[in-house]
Amino acid sequence: MRIRLVYMEDLPQLALIEASCSESPWGIKMLGEALGLEGAFGCLIEAEKTEAEKGKGEEGQEILGFALFLKVWEELQVLTLCVLPGHRRKGVGRMLLREAGSVAKRMKIQKISLEVRQGNGPALRLYAQMGFVRVGLRKAYYRDGEDAILMDWPL
Repeated sequence: MRIRLVYMEDLPQLALIEASCSESPWGIKMLGEALGLEGAFGCLIEAEKTEAEKGKGEEGQEILGFALFLKVWEELQVLTLCVLPGHRRKGVGRMLLREAGSVAKRMKIQKISLEVRQGNGPALRLYAQMGFVRVGLRKAYYRDGEDAILMDWPL
């Protein structure tokens, strides 16, 4: 596995990954708009395709997960973080967050913040393990009325 920056040409594949992860996926246009914001960047984790995939004529790298971030003053906001369902609980999300922490420290950023669905237990556990703390709640934040938990990771 290797980590690298997200480029605009990655957006079609990222949109497919997000559609498999999110109840309200952003789509290519919205991902592109987010990545185009001043202070925005993304990183992704990719790995060589399996022998079975290569046997089907699929060559190259497979994107396992990605995250988009936005620097706002002394804070780095996680805009989205998605990992393919078949690659969850294998350290991909943790690698993405560690990379964000490293980048943030180099940028002299004091904290990383995010919103997460109240019912997303696996994500909440990952964020807590990484050092995020709950700082608030946004009632009915998502389209379906679910609340968002606000979390910060002091660096």
